[in-house]
Amino acid sequence: MPRHLLLPLLLSLAFTAAPAQIVRLEILTREAAPEYAGYERITGRLHGEVDPADPRNARITDLDLAPRNESGRVAYSADFILLKPADLARSNGMLHYYAPNRGRAIQTADSLLMLQGVTFLWGAWQGDVPAEGNRLTLDVPIARNPDGSPVTGPVRVEFIGQPGPPRPEMPLQGNYFNAGQQPYPPAVSGNAGAVLTRRVKETDARQFIPNDVWAFASCNTSDNPFPGTPSESSVCLKGGFEPDYLYELVYEARDPHVLGLGLAAIRDMMAFFRGRTPGAGGDPNPLGETIRWAIGSGVSQAGNLMKTLVHLGFNEGLDGRPVFEGLFPLVAARQTNINMRFAVPGGGGGVRADHRAF
Repeated sequence: MPRHLLLPLLLSLAFTAAPAQIVRLEILTREAAPEYAGYERITGRLHGEVDPADPRNARITDLDLAPRNESGRVAYSADFILLKPADLARSNGMLHYYAPNRGRAIQTADSLLMLQGVTFLWGAWQGDVPAEGNRLTLDVPIARNPDGSPVTGPVRVEFIGQPGPPRPEMPLQGNYFNAGQQPYPPAVSGNAGAVLTRRVKETDARQFIPNDVWAFASCNTSDNPFPGTPSESSVCLKGGFEPDYLYELVYEARDPHVLGLGLAAIRDMMAFFRGRTPGAGGDPNPLGETIRWAIGSGVSQAGNLMKTLVHLGFNEGLDGRPVFEGLFPLVAARQTNINMRFAVPGGGGGVRADHRAF
């Protein structure tokens, strides 16, 4: 074969290989949706795998540092909710994906679209959402160095003092935009090497807070005052975090999750429910091969995610076809911090708050 034809052929073979995607569908509940006549609600979990050797997955940060299974692939699992016509003959072939906002699936389906036979899907994509409060969660692995040691690196967190008396402690997740998400634990015990500062205005010089008056700990003003109880999820400050101050903590963290897998999870769950991939183990695809088109939408953080998905190339499936034929991001002025080491996808840019979100 001529040399000028060999490289295109090899690239074509690399991109047309069929790596594992969704390997198992687990249906947890299946019942009529009483508030939506003629529709049924299915909840479950998708178990997927991505091939680190596939060039279309190489853009996922730290995928090469994620543990692999016996197939040499990186595994993840994602919660989902499906709202479909009980009689698939009523389906008009359209699948509408709603990206959850910080794990919250707002199950409000458009009645006009339901009359037309649209199917609705909510699927998890954010890997630092805790499994609580009926949130949709995505389980992704933690990156490790080749020798098995923890991956570490600098992390910056911002806290805003709240109205009222000083608060003795703050959650390590940072301000309210990221409240409730899983924080990155300190790499070492104690706070040696960490720097806590405060300032009133963004442009003010930072005022250093000595390390002997704060700790990675949980505390309160009554029975557990400073220095409190050691904790990897909160920060305790002697005298409390005062109102009207912007606090900034820079510390060495460990154990970043491979959060960029959330982009692959959306890509591959859409391919599965569209019937574009072979049947997975476990339960069969409840939509069969009825889906012909797909649109995706999200509001605020979730809308930013949809723009990020396009920008990073994840609107192209492993078969080369579009994941979504159209997108409708609402209140989405930026992209989402998801495909970075120590990413904070739950962050949100605001006045004097969460500058990392951009």
